[in-house]
Amino acid sequence: AKRDRDGSAHRKASLQLWTACFLYIGKRVSVKERSGAAASEPSGAGDAANGNKSENGSSAADNSGPMVRLRDAEVERSFTISQLLRASDLSFVEFAREMKHILARVKPKILEQALTEATGSDPPGLGANGGGVRSLESALELAELSMDFCHMSALFSKYKDKFQHLFTSDSEASTVANPNLSPASKKQGQQKKEGSEWETDAWFRLGWLAFIACKAALLPKFVDLVSCASLLVCVLNFLLAHVPPSRLRKPLNDAVAYPVRTSTGATYTLGCVGLLMHAHLQDAQKLMPRVDVFLKELLSKDPVIERYEPVVDAVIMTGCGNYKGLLAVGAAERQLEILDKAYEKSYRLSGEIDARDFAETASSKALGNSSKMTPRLNKRNPLSVAQSLAGQPGSGGIKLKETRSWPSPFIQRRPAGSVPQSPALLNRVAPPTPISEAMAASHWLRKAVSQHMEGTSPELDRIFALCTSSDSEPAAGTSQGGSKDVKDLRGKIEAYVAELADKVLPAVGSPLGKRKAQESGTSVGTSSNSFTSEAERRKKEGIALYFHILEAMLLAEEKRNKGAQVLVALLQNKQLCLALVCLGFEILSFCYKMTALSFPTVLDRLGIGAFDLCKVIEPLVRSECGLNLPKELKRHLFAIEERSLESLSWKPGSTFYKHMVACFKDNSGQEDAAASQQQQSSAFQKVQPLPKCFGRPEDKTSLGSPSEKSLVAFLQKVCKLCTFRLIDLCNRLSRDRLLEQGETVLEQSISIMTYVIYEKTSLLYNRHVDQIMLATLYGVMKVNQIKITFRDIVHHYGKQSQASSHVYRAVVLKQSFPDLQVEESGDIILFYNRVFVPAIQVALLGLTANQGAASESEGGGGREKQQREGRERDQREHYSPTVCATRMPEYKKQEYLLASPSNHSMFTFIGSNPQDHETPSKRFKTINKLIN
Repeated sequence: AKRDRDGSAHRKASLQLWTACFLYIGKRVSVKERSGAAASEPSGAGDAANGNKSENGSSAADNSGPMVRLRDAEVERSFTISQLLRASDLSFVEFAREMKHILARVKPKILEQALTEATGSDPPGLGANGGGVRSLESALELAELSMDFCHMSALFSKYKDKFQHLFTSDSEASTVANPNLSPASKKQGQQKKEGSEWETDAWFRLGWLAFIACKAALLPKFVDLVSCASLLVCVLNFLLAHVPPSRLRKPLNDAVAYPVRTSTGATYTLGCVGLLMHAHLQDAQKLMPRVDVFLKELLSKDPVIERYEPVVDAVIMTGCGNYKGLLAVGAAERQLEILDKAYEKSYRLSGEIDARDFAETASSKALGNSSKMTPRLNKRNPLSVAQSLAGQPGSGGIKLKETRSWPSPFIQRRPAGSVPQSPALLNRVAPPTPISEAMAASHWLRKAVSQHMEGTSPELDRIFALCTSSDSEPAAGTSQGGSKDVKDLRGKIEAYVAELADKVLPAVGSPLGKRKAQESGTSVGTSSNSFTSEAERRKKEGIALYFHILEAMLLAEEKRNKGAQVLVALLQNKQLCLALVCLGFEILSFCYKMTALSFPTVLDRLGIGAFDLCKVIEPLVRSECGLNLPKELKRHLFAIEERSLESLSWKPGSTFYKHMVACFKDNSGQEDAAASQQQQSSAFQKVQPLPKCFGRPEDKTSLGSPSEKSLVAFLQKVCKLCTFRLIDLCNRLSRDRLLEQGETVLEQSISIMTYVIYEKTSLLYNRHVDQIMLATLYGVMKVNQIKITFRDIVHHYGKQSQASSHVYRAVVLKQSFPDLQVEESGDIILFYNRVFVPAIQVALLGLTANQGAASESEGGGGREKQQREGRERDQREHYSPTVCATRMPEYKKQEYLLASPSNHSMFTFIGSNPQDHETPSKRFKTINKLIN
């Protein structure tokens, strides 16, 4: 009965979660057909669609795929996510995690339903810019909301930390004022401070309400984290100017606590707070007057408050107005209500997540733990396989054979004979936070592009002069035009880069542009101008970063080749220029933590694939290039490359398939005749047919074409990535005593994974590499008769840093070729039974055959004699004078285990226990006992 109650409660909670997800999808978007949809759409929805185009940088009404439009404002603003989650008793973390799985399952069906009566349109997701699939995800704004949620959680933690660093609580102030209090009273006050006293602190509430109200009114909807940190500096400076001196931990004239001084020797509080948070003082200085004007408009509504303008030659220089009567006795709640209503107006107009919930303990817990949903590109660390490579006794690690080693580039070896030091003797550094990482990265960015922002770069000018003065013709494969094109090369590059920058950050309607000013109802004058200038500055920094990367690359090539002809060829390579622009703006997005340009938004707006971007990441990250990238930025770029290897390069429309077809045509020498007769509209219309496999590099006679070289390097990286993940997963299973034959399973899993990557490449099309890895590991264990469930494998897989639930919950089961249009999807169990086993069963059978042959060769005649005696002994034990059920031969048993879809086959089912899947020999024993 208890189990039934628990199951019923679980089903009810799941139904409630799914209902909330579908309600959000229904209130955000509407899917319509392409033909005639624009004409029949109301004017309000048309304006919303135009706004969606400006916001996401891609048209929601292009010529391919179904048209996904935003709902009318009356429907779209009917409720917010916070209201929906409160009514459903859900956390935002649970909601966002389940939305990813639901979109993976439901999105193709929604778009397929929209295309049932449409004619002449491309399948969803295969248009030039991703079609309706990308528009659907952009309209839901789930990625932006998730990142904004993580940023707000980090900002509140930073605000609370700095508030407690600068100010004391009421209990601490009373203890200082009354030092004669008993120790019991002091202890009680300390416990109260450690509890929820900050929730009821009027000054603490005033600061947070002022921050979120200013953010909603003065900043764009999805603003970068660095701008939010600058706003937080302004709010803390406002509090320093008004909090009573008894609440200050250090007086403002303390030169140690507040070291920044003006030219007249006055304490500059804004500079002190900026120094405390390692923020950009110039940004805070530009933002402080706007914050002062906005708070003046709000606080002037209370007649008790009197404003005094700051004195220029004062001892304390705050940079903002002083308000007498702020939070006075009897007026505190009224003044807090003014700020609360100002934020409520903006929240009702365009907000989704109520930022006031972060300041309440109960509501903050209901939102969920933001660390569990931090974007993977910001929290991931490379897999460490030190334990697996060490193979020390008792460590649980798998010791590989001496003849095979998998060195990890992430291992930092300690010199021999070194003695570990005590932690007390080390200079311990505080762990970085999202805000501190963003500040450090943005400081590096501004320092790196300072010369290019001013247009003065002697080295780049010298290189362009060298290329212009060279009389050499362009290299083969580049654009023709001779010396005239070389002379105009710099102007053409600057124009092309500016054009690409406009696609990433449009001047009007961009996430940093005027759209937010119009939505929030503020005046179009100062607000829109400030938004536009902010967007233009970000755009100029992105362009300057491109030229900084280009300069470093050209200098490295000049040292290596020492020829102007190679430099001209690089400058005339349009695809290289596009990849460098994409890399520059991706670095810009990471350094500022730009929510509106979260990965892979830049790639989508520029129309470049992750496969092409990864070609320039590895050579530019090397120290020889001289970019001197920060450690966090290198980790981000490596994570992008890893994500490309595992999933993005396998998605439909990737240039990986174009290279595959190019290699197939080069090897065959002719196209398939059926490709010319193919009439279906497809992204692969010009590159049919799609090869089923690439083949092993050692089997190819030559690797002369660029496509083959690119694919060989790419597939080698995929093999290396899978090897690291298999080592880590096998170690986790071994530590929990679930895997005894760890060395054998690991070796065989790597072998099968390599076989799939090269010989069964089509299994990876439109799928995730981890899906093949999980199926491979279970198949190898099933062949070796290791009793382990898929549930155990998935459980330990979930502990890896890259793991995500939709990897094993939404797997493509059936798709069309060469369009790769999903026709059916399911979980990892169905994929293993219906797709993986039929394709890989021959290779899995070969594992046991090779293992048996190896054991015979090692044992020699003595081994054969022991095996023969063992077989005779088994026959005597199983002999029955009446009826005898003979044992199945080993190769027949393995074939039976692979091919028979019964309860004791290699096929597995949801919730099944491998202990119930007995082998034929055990069943024959049971039969003999029963019949005799």
